[in-house]
Amino acid sequence: MFARLSLRAKIAAGPLIATCGFCALLALGLGLGGRSIQAITEIEGRHYPLVKLNRDLEGLLDNLQYKLRDAATTEDVGAVKAADLVRDQFLARLQRAREAQIVSEAEFLSLRMKFSRYYVLARSASLQLILTGFDEATVAIENIHSHLERGQPLARAVRDGVAETIVPRFLAMVCILAVFISAFFLQGSARALFVPLALAVGFSMVASYILSSTFVPVMSIWLLRGHAEAARQHAPILDRLRTGYAWLLAQVLRFRLPLVGAYLIASIAVIAGLGPRLGLDIFPVVGADQFRVRVRAADGTH
Repeated sequence: MFARLSLRAKIAAGPLIATCGFCALLALGLGLGGRSIQAITEIEGRHYPLVKLNRDLEGLLDNLQYKLRDAATTEDVGAVKAADLVRDQFLARLQRAREAQIVSEAEFLSLRMKFSRYYVLARSASLQLILTGFDEATVAIENIHSHLERGQPLARAVRDGVAETIVPRFLAMVCILAVFISAFFLQGSARALFVPLALAVGFSMVASYILSSTFVPVMSIWLLRGHAEAARQHAPILDRLRTGYAWLLAQVLRFRLPLVGAYLIASIAVIAGLGPRLGLDIFPVVGADQFRVRVRAADGTH
């Protein structure tokens, strides 16, 4: 039929056919684009709030980590209250996500339980470091005062007092640092939260040991000059406590070998019995490298 047309008709029909084909392709593209935009909008409406929730919770966990680390480093009990505020913000954000149906009820309960368990552990560890922290300078100064009470001159008391505590203070520091080595065996978010806290405590302990062995003796001679006689005065109750402790220690040291053997056997039994049962994760294990999209197609298209 197209071959029967005249040359003028063929020339006029060419642009018309091209225009019709372009319009058909444009309509098809607009239709597919509209469906794609609708699908993308549906995906964003369902999954973008979950991605935003993940970012918000990660930011709050990082902030919580910094608060607890600062509280342990500065040994300030009041700084733990700032971490309590961050905890309340985390739980409130999780509660809003549940109300908005971003997470299911089971996921909400699981996350809240895991976070509460982690926070109790981290907060108790920080408070224990603050309240029962080992201050090496205090040990050195107390031993200096002990030598002053025996009537030694100030310079000799400082030298002997610090020299006698160098090895015990070093062993105490190593024992405390050994407790935090377990933080490096954690996995996932727990490792990211506890390792900076362990490093902060470790560096502060090493700095305390170095300063108590170098800076404290010099300052003790300067500050205790003229106060040596006052330092030699002490309460009688301290003498009784010291005498009782010395007697108890002498009785225990008589059985040092059986005590060391019993301690080693009990430690090995506890490690062998409870070690394999201890978990390495605080938060639930999720497939962080997987992204699952659920799309419900229109009826008749599947």
